[in-house]
Amino acid sequence: MCHPTCMDYSIFKMAINEWPQSLDVWMVYAKFSAIYPELTLNLVFIDQNITMLKFRNSLSQLVTKSIAQIINTRESKFTPEIKSKIAKLTKQFSRTKNRLRNIWDLLLQGSTTELSNSIQTAQKYVKESEQEINHLMTLYPNNKFVARTHAKFLFEIKSDLISYKKKNDEIVKLQRGIRITPDVVHELGVLSFPCIPDCAIEIQDSSAKTQTQIENTESFNLEENSLDDDVNLEAINTIIRQIQNQKVPSVTFMYFSTLFLLFFSVLAPLIAYLVWFQFYLYDLKQPINYMHGISYMRNLVNMIPSFSGKLLLQEMPKEDGTNYLKAAKFLPGFTTESFGGYSSTRDIVTFLSMSVGTASEIISPLRNYKFGNENIEKVRNSIFSSNLDFTYYMNTTNYIKTKVSAVQISFMLASTAGKLLNNEKINPEVAKSPESITLRHNNQIITEAANEAMNNMILFI
Repeated sequence: MCHPTCMDYSIFKMAINEWPQSLDVWMVYAKFSAIYPELTLNLVFIDQNITMLKFRNSLSQLVTKSIAQIINTRESKFTPEIKSKIAKLTKQFSRTKNRLRNIWDLLLQGSTTELSNSIQTAQKYVKESEQEINHLMTLYPNNKFVARTHAKFLFEIKSDLISYKKKNDEIVKLQRGIRITPDVVHELGVLSFPCIPDCAIEIQDSSAKTQTQIENTESFNLEENSLDDDVNLEAINTIIRQIQNQKVPSVTFMYFSTLFLLFFSVLAPLIAYLVWFQFYLYDLKQPINYMHGISYMRNLVNMIPSFSGKLLLQEMPKEDGTNYLKAAKFLPGFTTESFGGYSSTRDIVTFLSMSVGTASEIISPLRNYKFGNENIEKVRNSIFSSNLDFTYYMNTTNYIKTKVSAVQISFMLASTAGKLLNNEKINPEVAKSPESITLRHNNQIITEAANEAMNNMILFI
């Protein structure tokens, strides 16, 4: 990049003469021309040629838009575009000043009822004007005409004399050709190619130099709004600070009362509700967990006899050698999670019998839960009191009844199913055995007790 043919841009000129239809050549030429603010006319020339060649693609649009943005940041003249934008801003400033004057008119007339709406409208106009002038300063950060418009806004609308004085100093720098905003493109170019000089060897001929001298020496007055040299800016700054630090008791009381009411009417009740809800949620989770254990036990004492009967019909042979039932075939995707992942009926009965202990473990803390509560006492009586008749059948006519609890019945049924599973071969004698008959005739009473317990638990919740 530091080669003389690169620094005087002759290589780029030869390239565009050789390949005038190549967008890549024009783009590279634009990249290196953008490094130096002195070569802004080169960017204009490149932009015009790319536009005339009519490259209809996104890359050419990106190049032309980037060139336009770089030219705007370096624009120091009073172009028609800037003139149009400043004219629109001047009209907006006039409307804003009229709104501000309206406030003073209402004060002099004593029309305090309309004062609030007038102040809000004036604040809206001032904010919009500030946004517009800040946007224009972003587009043309080193243009003295735009800076003068900004100074006019600070003096006539915002009445910020300190900022106005600083802006005047910046305008003086712009008159002398000193940039107030760093040229980011130039700094990035020098950073990327540290060996290149700070200024381009090929300056825009003598005409560019003459134009620069004319711009630097032209008269540029700030109309009649300039501050006199004898104005004590420190005194003005002191007055502004006093105004900003001034506190109106009624306004202060309004702020504190609003915060007070917000805290005690919204935040404090919300915090109290969240704390209470945690305790409520804890109290709600326990009975729901107990209901899960009771319903699980109720399902087990009904599933164990059902699958035991299914096991008998599947494994007991008929006179012709076939079985009464065929082994179940589960459809693809059918989950057997409730059966412990097993598909064999014998394994399922084994798993269900072992799960009785899990159900008992879930409902075991219910023994010490909420003593004195009427509904919970009824639940405990249904599940843990020995008031249910368990019938052990010796045969179809002889049996023994024992007073036990619902939990004990569930373990007895599981134990009886285990004894039934000890028979490796099923025959009619096994189907008529005490274990088989006992399994089929003891699930109804525990189901009724579990249903009653569930109803009382619902009443408690």
